[in-house]
Amino acid sequence: MKSEHRTVDLNAYIENVNCEIKNVEDGKQLIFYFSNVSQEIITAIKLKCLCFDSFDDRIEFGNEDFLEVKKADLNVKPAKTVGFAVDIKQ
Repeated sequence: MKSEHRTVDLNAYIENVNCEIKNVEDGKQLIFYFSNVSQEIITAIKLKCLCFDSFDDRIEFGNEDFLEVKKADLNVKPAKTVGFAVDIKQ
């Protein structure tokens, strides 16, 4: 059984952040889902993603050991769950 580490911010505007990884023609596609737990509409999000391979070694993205994902033009109303996709070239 594989262990999973999650960090929780008790003052966060979102929760239930999940990510699916799909193989696409030119690389990988990351599909993120999250729920808005605030009383405001969320219009943008920035996520810092740490990725590990099957040996529990961190995957590097250029000179960084994390991937920063930014998504603008969102319109997530309170208590709603949404998803968006990001393509990663190999």
